[in-house]
Amino acid sequence: MGHLMDVVKGIREDLEKEGLKSLLEPYGEPFDVRATISSMGHICEGQLLVAFGGPNVWVISDGKTVRIEGYWWNDSYTETLEDEKVAKEILEYVKDVFKDVVIDP
Repeated sequence: MGHLMDVVKGIREDLEKEGLKSLLEPYGEPFDVRATISSMGHICEGQLLVAFGGPNVWVISDGKTVRIEGYWWNDSYTETLEDEKVAKEILEYVKDVFKDVVIDP
């Protein structure tokens, strides 16, 4: 679990220092972007896949806090970042990605 923990902690530290920019610089965009839609049709949570293939790491924002969840084989490790500015920045990025997406009723 040592490598998984190091990767997740490293991503958390990068987010603390540089915000969303630290996630986008290496590849220009996340490997995947997902959104959770409320029953009212609003994006209430965004997820960015920022590491893939060993370990997989998702950065998840609800606009108030950020969770960095890492998975590798049967291991998982999570860190939380209590930084509303970064959380909003990530959620706004996700909303922008999905701004032109039409959801079928």
